[in-house]
Amino acid sequence: MDGFRAVIEIPRGKSSLDPWLTPERATHVMLLLMSPAAYRALFLDLGWSHAEGVAWTATVLVEQAFVARGRVAGPCSTG
Repeated sequence: MDGFRAVIEIPRGKSSLDPWLTPERATHVMLLLMSPAAYRALFLDLGWSHAEGVAWTATVLVEQAFVARGRVAGPCSTG
């Protein structure tokens, strides 16, 4: 968990987490994206390259966890 939490902190220097997502929840998202099951499915079963996996994971993490212009508020939004 500490390693995933550290990865979340890198983009936080340039962008804020979405208001609905705490650093702890963002760490959970990262854990899901990098789980052994996801690794096995993408890399071993489906043949993704390391570069493809890294690019996809980074894109999904940024799109789901960080504030982006024109994006609708996250699922836990009260607004």
